[in-house]
Amino acid sequence: MKRSETNRIFKNITKTINNNVTTRVLRHRRRKEKPLNQSCLILLVKKRYVDGIHDESLCFCELHGDDIGNDERFKIVRILGLPNGWCDDESSNIKSAQTELLAGSRGMKIDYNSSKLLLTPFFVPKIQIIDTTSQIIITTSQTNNITSDNEEMNTTLKTRVDYDDDDSKNNNLTEKEAAATGNEFSILVLRGNGIDSRMTYAVEELSDSIFGTSGDPINLRSQYSACSYNQVIFKPTTRDGTLNGVYDVTLKRSIIGSWDSDITNAMVNQAERNFGTKLTKFVNYVMICIPPGTRGNWIAYAIQGYWLSVYNDKWCTYPSSQMHELGHNMKLAHSGDGNNPYGDQSGLMGYSYGTDNGPKMCFNGVKTYQLGWFKEYHQDFSSDSGFFIWEGNLMGFVHRDQITKGEKMILRFIDNNSNLHYFVHFNRADSFNTGTKEGRDLVLVASGYNRQGTRYLRSNLLAELSAGQQFMVPRFGGALLRIFVSSINLETNRARVNVNYQNCSDDASYRFRMHSNSLNRRRRKRRRRKRINNPSNLRQNCQWIAQVSRRITTYCSNSKIRESCRSTCQTC
Repeated sequence: MKRSETNRIFKNITKTINNNVTTRVLRHRRRKEKPLNQSCLILLVKKRYVDGIHDESLCFCELHGDDIGNDERFKIVRILGLPNGWCDDESSNIKSAQTELLAGSRGMKIDYNSSKLLLTPFFVPKIQIIDTTSQIIITTSQTNNITSDNEEMNTTLKTRVDYDDDDSKNNNLTEKEAAATGNEFSILVLRGNGIDSRMTYAVEELSDSIFGTSGDPINLRSQYSACSYNQVIFKPTTRDGTLNGVYDVTLKRSIIGSWDSDITNAMVNQAERNFGTKLTKFVNYVMICIPPGTRGNWIAYAIQGYWLSVYNDKWCTYPSSQMHELGHNMKLAHSGDGNNPYGDQSGLMGYSYGTDNGPKMCFNGVKTYQLGWFKEYHQDFSSDSGFFIWEGNLMGFVHRDQITKGEKMILRFIDNNSNLHYFVHFNRADSFNTGTKEGRDLVLVASGYNRQGTRYLRSNLLAELSAGQQFMVPRFGGALLRIFVSSINLETNRARVNVNYQNCSDDASYRFRMHSNSLNRRRRKRRRRKRINNPSNLRQNCQWIAQVSRRITTYCSNSKIRESCRSTCQTC
């Protein structure tokens, strides 16, 4: 090969390398990253997908001040790199929309290109939790994650745990919202349009499906008003420029292939620029209706305890989806059944349904108790208060006006040993609850694990009881809790329930002699020899029976053993 040709090849290779290096340098320069200068508000999201079972736990942060960026008024960014468990809404000690990530935390930077808050391996969090009830501020700094070992933090968070406190009477909305509007809460619906995708439904159709402005019989407003007996009324904002609560937002950008969080930021910013003020200055809640085409088969999500909910096109018109997401805004978690977090179909914090014509449903006993709509008809029992017996009528939510003195709607049983709460209610399928999908006209038992530091707890459906059936909790405070449904009368709309909580422990001193025919000849001979030195050798106790299930079947048929081994034989 000639020297000139070798030089030419070398120059081309050098030019290519230099071009690649220059491109990488320019890209690095164009990438806008900077540290977090002001504290941001942590927001927890459970994002739902079309399959109805798959969901995703996400952490976002609402930026403030200079961190938002130029020409923007509002920005939430997804947080990446948090320790395990932080974004899990059912196990995290973080309070959504109440916990701030302080600017002094090491190892954080905002990536404006990807709208993410990046955390490096050197991240050392500083967390500020603001308790809106007592206005107490606590700051902690830990290297791994937030644990329950911080005694001072947990003591403060306990003030928000109790179901008996007064904030349930305001339906878990903030004091500012409740004081400003009473039982009416205003909603702004943002209808988005982009250069390559538009909302399927017109402004008038959206308003009708959400507020019933054109006669839609089943919608967000009608169902919340009915289920709460007008204690929660969602009304469309009357702000100038809106039509029956709906405002068109036209974006000069593509929708197809974009992230829904980017579209949400863009829509809120555009609306705030057009209105000249923050949206939360004149409304309580904002519903974002995003045109079809964004990434992923997601359907809807809402931020816990916050003012924002987001819907994928047509899901903005379905009342079950609307009620579900606004329920998250009011700090309601999901209603599950076994391993399925959405499996309880007796209420609307389980599945949502892709129809504009219903179903007519409300919430299960756990969520209704949390909302405090029928507080005067609640009855609480605690394992620490000693043994008790209760018998009375349970009335379904839909027939509140028929209730008489002494009758109840929801029974709550507090197991102070396990911190589990059990809720019992009569799921009457009538009137505004006629579309309930599960446990129709049955007495339902559900549990909720009342964690320290949060009122946001997922419920779990345990039993659907008809007349003559019972549900037992063998280890309720160390004894047996028995819930028995003696009758259900659909004509009077009442279920008769008997509750019995009594000592269910085994008699530790009780011994019994095994039946001789239960021992084979060789064992009888061997034990006969041993009896000379140990006369009680053939005597056994309740614990011995409990070791093998076959023994329970054999020995618990004896009345004396059943009476002495009450826990083992479950004969309380």
